[in-house]
Amino acid sequence: GNHGAQWDVVAGVPGGKASRMYAHPFEATVAYVLSDGTEHWLTRDEGVTWQAFSTPLAPTTSGERALGFHAQRTRWILYTGERCVEETVGWWPFPRLVCHDEAFYVRDGFEQAVRDHSDGDRTGQAVTALMAPDRAVAKCMWAHHTTEFDSMAEEAIFCLEVVPRGTDSALARRSIAEDLAGMLDGLAKPTTVRLVTSEDFFHTQRVVRFGDGNDGSGGDHAGGGVVAVSVVKDFVLAAISHAHSDEMDLFVSMDGHAWAESRLPLPPGTREDAYTILESTKYAVFVDVMSSGSSVAGSLYRSNSNGTYYTQSLEHTHRSRDGVVDVERVHGVAGVVIANQVANWEQAQRGDVLGRHELHLRSRISFNDGARWRYLRAPETDADGKKYGCTD
Repeated sequence: GNHGAQWDVVAGVPGGKASRMYAHPFEATVAYVLSDGTEHWLTRDEGVTWQAFSTPLAPTTSGERALGFHAQRTRWILYTGERCVEETVGWWPFPRLVCHDEAFYVRDGFEQAVRDHSDGDRTGQAVTALMAPDRAVAKCMWAHHTTEFDSMAEEAIFCLEVVPRGTDSALARRSIAEDLAGMLDGLAKPTTVRLVTSEDFFHTQRVVRFGDGNDGSGGDHAGGGVVAVSVVKDFVLAAISHAHSDEMDLFVSMDGHAWAESRLPLPPGTREDAYTILESTKYAVFVDVMSSGSSVAGSLYRSNSNGTYYTQSLEHTHRSRDGVVDVERVHGVAGVVIANQVANWEQAQRGDVLGRHELHLRSRISFNDGARWRYLRAPETDADGKKYGCTD
């Protein structure tokens, strides 16, 4: 209540237990604190009081968000948990920990789970499995992830399902490259990821088909599986990898059924190695593409109204090792976007830049949603009265 001038310890959450926090994006007074185990906490009064609840599994450690929120049915929440078992197979004498993620859901905002926890039940049985036991997922999300997307049933869910290739093993490894024992004895089982959707909480499901893509060799023919899926405003976007290269294709849909490959005006011979979907407007999607030859800079593209055709908005945009792009939309002011651009991108592309501290960044600003950019003028002094080490 004093704009961050004073902070108090949260009394309802045991010290040292909190691992991550999620503010409910569609209920301003609700937030969730998750631990690394199966006991978690929620508040419905802006943190004044907290209630404990349990889940069947500890939250995912994959990097994806453990909670997924529904824009209309605000009590409908998806939960992604991690199941791990020890395996001892082949000649390797030591057990290996094999993990995968599973999806769950509630339709009461964890109210029954809170009551069960209060009564001493720590099993998390009120949190329902979305799929059959041991079906591995990489990610699940509501189709109604945004308030703008309303072209599918309110129960519609997208999941990236991890499917073992050529094996009936119930568990699919998350990272084969890191499974040293598996590489040594040849027992690491390859997997593929497919996009599936359901409108009845996976009592039935449909495998999403993308077609051939623009050149006849993408989409379902690429052979590498689905890398990511995201709902942005009223678009659904999916990235498809190629089986024998690092190249990817970007597909878009406005209804979850018909898909079209996005057409990005890349230079000839350039491969699309990574996409970052940025905060977009209702009428256009912003995508930053990392092309082959550079891991520190990308190109920012802006789509047409249905997300299929793109024009370049800004080149040499700076990105971190984790794919975080230095492009920010200014909230509350329509059309204003700020971005950091790599000035010495040619050196970085040649490998002459030894570390990220040697990158030269310049800040640019757009007042018309990325149509035109100009350099951001540095103030004369910073908050401490010191001059900035840069000029216009």
